[in-house]
Amino acid sequence: MVKRHYGIRNDRYKLMHFYNDIDQWELYDLEADPTEMHNLFGTPGMEQVTADMLELLRQAQEQYDDPIRFQYPLPQSALK
Repeated sequence: MVKRHYGIRNDRYKLMHFYNDIDQWELYDLEADPTEMHNLFGTPGMEQVTADMLELLRQAQEQYDDPIRFQYPLPQSALK
């Protein structure tokens, strides 16, 4: 059973936020870790990738008028 989540991906990275009864962010490098075993969210050296992926997610949420963005705002500390 997978917890409720939303996210975005590009050719290399996948960012997900699990919410409702948990608050967990996950970021995976699909090129280096195709089985998604090593969560890179919050890892030193991944700040720019995290910020870029959060910006893509923000844009998609705005484009599709996703109401979840008001209930679970993106972490501002990771946005640049």
